[in-house]
Amino acid sequence: MVYCQTSTGLVFRFRGYRLILATNRDELYVRPALPAHLDTNTNIIGGDRTFFDYTDILDNTLFNGYNFVGVKDATVIYHHSNFPNISSRYTGKQIAGFGNSPINNPLKKVTEGTHHFKEIINRNIYGEELEKELLELMKDQTKHLPDTQLEMSNSIQ
Repeated sequence: MVYCQTSTGLVFRFRGYRLILATNRDELYVRPALPAHLDTNTNIIGGDRTFFDYTDILDNTLFNGYNFVGVKDATVIYHHSNFPNISSRYTGKQIAGFGNSPINNPLKKVTEGTHHFKEIINRNIYGEELEKELLELMKDQTKHLPDTQLEMSNSIQ
């Protein structure tokens, strides 16, 4: 199972490793990220709730578009989005890309990042070499413009 996000997120791959996780943030760095904290509006921080408990909370709270991903026992990946309102479950050997766009209309950077991720995985590298390649993927500064999906999302706002 693979989950790949090249905009602000994570990469998961199951192959010999129980779970591989990498993350980046390609937003404006002048806007600081908050440390982990309890959101008093949604009461979300982590804990004993299930993925579906969180999606119930998310569905009843007004948010901009999001892709919410949960991992169970490093064998199942759950995905929930509010643009469009869908839920998915991934098991087995698959590759799925998520970004700041609907899963059925990914941004070009998500499509290209997922393709690059597949190339890395298909080389069957491990250890430090795999880590190096994934870090390079996360640091990729390529501009994927023009992007029809990005233009469409900007015209909606």
